[in-house]
Amino acid sequence: MSADQEQSPESYRTANELARPWGYVTDQGQIWQKDFTLKKGKIVGQVFAGREEETFAKLAARFQELWKYYDELAAEAEQPEHKARFLTKIYELLEFIPAADALGDFDELLTKLHALRDSVEKELDENFAMKIRICEQIEAWAQTDDWKVASEEVKELQEQFKESGPVSEVRDIEIWNRYRAAADRFYEARKQHYEELDQARQENLKLKEDLCAQAEELALSDDWKAAAEGIKQLQAQWKDVGPVPREKDDELWTRFRGACDGFFTRRQEYFQQKDRERLENLWKKEEICEEVEKLIALKSFQSARERIKELQQQWKETGPVPRDKDEELWNRFRTACDNYFQRD
Repeated sequence: MSADQEQSPESYRTANELARPWGYVTDQGQIWQKDFTLKKGKIVGQVFAGREEETFAKLAARFQELWKYYDELAAEAEQPEHKARFLTKIYELLEFIPAADALGDFDELLTKLHALRDSVEKELDENFAMKIRICEQIEAWAQTDDWKVASEEVKELQEQFKESGPVSEVRDIEIWNRYRAAADRFYEARKQHYEELDQARQENLKLKEDLCAQAEELALSDDWKAAAEGIKQLQAQWKDVGPVPREKDDELWTRFRGACDGFFTRRQEYFQQKDRERLENLWKKEEICEEVEKLIALKSFQSARERIKELQQQWKETGPVPRDKDEELWNRFRTACDNYFQRD
C-alpha cells in the first residue's frame, strides 16, 4: 500500500503510534521530524483540521515504504552479479532518505543502509584487488622463457578473472582495459616467440641439410683418416645446431646418420679386408722363412742360391703382415738369408 492510499481509522491508530515517537506538531500545525544522530529534523507535513491522525499515518507509511525498498535492495544485493549495479542504488537511496517526508527511526534505517553500502564496497574492493593481482601475474608471464608453462598459467588466470566477482561501475572499464591489454601483450609476446622459433628452426634446417651434404660427400672418400676426422667434426657440429621443424626432424636425422654409418661401415669393411690380407701375408712369409731355413740344410749351397734369390723377391712382393709380427718375422727371414750367404 502506498503512502497516499486511503487507510481505515483503525490503521490510522496503528500507524500513528509508529509515527508519534519520531515527530511532533507545532502550534502552527506543522509536523516536524525530530533530530537524529544521522539526520537533522525538518518539516515533513501540515496538519489540517481533524486530520492529524491521517497525516501521521501517511508519514509513517512513507517510512515503511523506505524500509521495504531497503529490504528489497538488500535481498537483491546478495546476488553476486547485482553487487555493482545495486551499489549505485544504495548511493541514490542514501541521498534520497534525508530529503524524504516521512516519520520513523531514520537512525536505524540509515545505519543498516550504511552497513549494506560498506559490505558491498568491501566485496567490490576485494574483487578489484583480486583482478589487479591477476593482471599483474599475466603481465609478468609476458616476460617468461617457458612459454608452455606460461600458456597453461595464463589460461588458468583468465578463468579466475572470469569467475572473480564484479567491481564498482567506475572501476569496471579501467580493470577490463588493463586485463585485456595484459592478455593481448602476453599472446603477442608468445606469438613473436614462436615466430622467432620457427625462423630459427628454418635456419637450423638449412644448416643440417648442409651437414648432410658434407657427410654424404665424405662418406664416399677412401682417405679413411681424413674422412673419419671430418665426419666426427660434422657430428659435433650437428649436436650444436638447434631443433628443426618437427616434420623434417626424423627425415633429416635418418639422412645424416645414414651417411655417417655408411662411411664407417665401408671403413670397417676395408680394414677387415686389410686384416685378412695381412694374415694371408703372414702365412706366406712364414712359408718363405721355412723354405729358406730348409735350403740352408742342403749340402749343395750353389743349387739353393737361385731359389733363395727368388724367395727374397717374393718377400719384397708380399704385402705387410700384422704389426705385432712384422719385426719378429723380418728378423727370422734376414737371419736365415744371412746364414746361407755367410756359408756360401
